[in-house]
This record gives sequence, structure tokens and C-alpha cells, in this order.
Amino acid sequence: NRGNVALIPMVPDLQSGSATLNGRDMLQTLSDLTGGPPNIYSDMPGALDQAVQTARASYRIVYEPPAKNWDGKFHKIKITCKRAGVRLQVQQGYLADRAQWMSADNEKTAMDVADASPFDMREIGLQASIPQDGPAKDRLQIRVNLSDVLLTHDGERYQGSLLVSITRFFQGGQRPPVFSTSPITLNLTAKERDDLMASGLEMGDKDPIGSEFEKVRIVVLDRGSGSIGALNFALR
Repeated sequence: NRGNVALIPMVPDLQSGSATLNGRDMLQTLSDLTGGPPNIYSDMPGALDQAVQTARASYRIVYEPPAKNWDGKFHKIKITCKRAGVRLQVQQGYLADRAQWMSADNEKTAMDVADASPFDMREIGLQASIPQDGPAKDRLQIRVNLSDVLLTHDGERYQGSLLVSITRFFQGGQRPPVFSTSPITLNLTAKERDDLMASGLEMGDKDPIGSEFEKVRIVVLDRGSGSIGALNFALR
């Protein structure tokens, strides 16, 4: 499951019995392995509703495999809940293959797709502002929800890596937008991590944003998990 996508199985003619038992079993197995629901849907509205609910109410648990486990094999993992009556929809394991890590080409493709989309993306929480006074006056300020970013624990430090792009759009679309990309490397102490978890990771432009621009689109890629956040922000 290199795309980290949960499969929601649907067989439109399930009630008619035309779907073979082997076919249903295969779909259910794929759903189980990827963290999908425990049942097969027979209607598109039901499957779409399940997809929406899954996206709205989900948790991300990070498991950092031991170094010796990066052996190219499939390793099972089990997640349980102490609360009675709860069924967890989780992946049943992981493929310990470093080739799954996002390549530079894949990173660029993901950023290009997110930048071209007209919609906000919520995998990573983002906020934007332009202060009207103080040291950051007229400068774009971005706050990233650090709890949505994968941080790996290495000794006494917590490390992560982001790719941030800002696209500035001119008033009335008279000229092509201006695009810039910057890598952000995180190497935090436990206290720094806890503080930023509470306050958010802040970054900003060093130069004031000109009045010739009418909006910006901000895209943040977590290079560790592949999660993306995107935000459209009107300037005037």
C-alpha cells in the first residue's frame, strides 16, 4: 500500500448474487490489509459516505520500525483499543522497503498537483495571515499544525522535513503567477517539539508582499509521510 490509501470495496450487483465468492473475498482481503471497512457496499452513495466519514474521523499513529526490520519483507502489526465495542480500521502491517520512500520526482509531482488544484487540502493544518503592524508588517506569515507532521525520534532529537511552496497570483491574472519552493528541516529538542505542538510551526516571508498580488496558494508537503496541506489565501 505505497499510496497509503484505504480500499472501500463496492460491488454494484452484490444483492443479485452475480459477484463470485472469490471476488468478494479478494476485495475484503484488500480492504482489511489497507485499513478499509469490514463490509462490502452494494451502492455508490453508501461507499462515498463511508469514504467521507473515514476521512473526517481518523487518527494517524506512527510506528518506527527497528533498523533490522528494513529487510524488504511484509511485517504484521496489531493495534488494539481498550474500549469495548470498538472496531479499528487499520492497516495490518507494512512492507519494509525503503524504495517506498517518496523520490524527488514523486515529490515534485505531488507538489505540482496540489499547487494546480483550486481546493484547500486538510491533511496538514495550515493558517495564513499578514500582520498590519510590528516586525512582520505586510509579510505573509504561515502557521503549520505540527501534530500533522511526521517527526522521527533520533536519540534526544525529533526530526522531520517539509517542502513549502508559495504561489503568488497577480491582480486580474494579468501576468503568470510567481512560484517559489523552500525545504524546511526540523531538528527539535523534546521541549521545542512540545512547544511547537501547542503553538504551531511558524514561518514567514522576509519581504513585504506587494499590492500587485491578489492571492497566494500555500502548499506544504511532509516528506516523511507524504501528507499534503494546501491553503488559498486572499490578500486584499
